[in-house]
Amino acid sequence: MRQCHTLDAILDQDETGAIRTRAFNPKSDLARLAEEVQRIGNVRLVVIDPITAYLGGVDSHKNADVRALLSPLSDFAEDFSLAILGISHLNKSNAQDALQRVNGSLAFVAALRAALIVLKDKANPHRRLLLLLKNNLAKDSGGLAFSVQSASLGNGIETSHVVWEREAVTITADDALNAQAHTDECGERDEARRFLEDLISKDRKQRRT
Repeated sequence: MRQCHTLDAILDQDETGAIRTRAFNPKSDLARLAEEVQRIGNVRLVVIDPITAYLGGVDSHKNADVRALLSPLSDFAEDFSLAILGISHLNKSNAQDALQRVNGSLAFVAALRAALIVLKDKANPHRRLLLLLKNNLAKDSGGLAFSVQSASLGNGIETSHVVWEREAVTITADDALNAQAHTDECGERDEARRFLEDLISKDRKQRRT
């Protein structure tokens, strides 16, 4: 953990000279981030989680605005020979194309070298699939699967850890997402059927009495 550093906030002075805190803004704070990266030294990864929380007022659904925001981040990564990992969430749409499920503008994927998605395995609710949405870095070699399992640190502290499977998985993001949507839809239909059956059953009992 000594290798991990957290940027909690940016400190600024207002017009009265008072110190105030605000969120990091990629549009105006890359110089400060550069200073911190140089101070720490040997930085290889910068994680922005979630990236939509640090847009500095940019509309996350406008492609041109998002690209203009991400372009300097790309240059920053190249200048310092590090990777930038932006984490986002899936939207609530029923789109069958996994790319359409990325929250906000498609530029969040189009402007990247690689994009990954984490989905539940429809056949195993405890299993997760890490699959490619886009890959401009190397030849596609399938995805990965993992689960989150309980673990003990040996000093009375109970926690959890990620356990990766050895073999790669070959299912695509689109197929996994559509299979999950079909499972959810079937579950909703079953729940509605049970509700109606229960309602009809109660109605029949009331008529008998």
